[in-house]
Amino acid sequence: MSFTIDASVVIKAAVEEEDTDKAVGLFDDFGEGIVDLNAPVMLTYEVGNVLYRMAAKIHAVSMEYAANAYGKILDLPIRYVSLEDHELVDTLRLSISLGLSFYDACYLAVSRKTKSKLVTADEELIRRAKDTAEVLHIKTYGL
Repeated sequence: MSFTIDASVVIKAAVEEEDTDKAVGLFDDFGEGIVDLNAPVMLTYEVGNVLYRMAAKIHAVSMEYAANAYGKILDLPIRYVSLEDHELVDTLRLSISLGLSFYDACYLAVSRKTKSKLVTADEELIRRAKDTAEVLHIKTYGL
């Protein structure tokens, strides 16, 4: 089974919060080869930015914890999918039509390109995209 993941799922696996157990379960299944994980290349930047904010702005984690977690995330063999120029233009159209950020629309575009379900903790993304793609909340994950 193949999934596309967004930054919210990765952060839940790295930092203890609600539904961390589900995110860790997804990554455990990934490590065991039960599922494949896809993401747009920008995931690495978005996760880095969230960890920066958590360490430097809200002090939810230490700088060393953020750096170690980020290194481990970068080591994961996630399949990073690039979108071609024409796909990016279509993604912008999708973003505008659904009222989503371009970043969120990129996750949808990768899920479409890879024919995988999008897994997120972003309820707004789920609500806006439910009629255009199969989007699952991480709290519902379980095989």
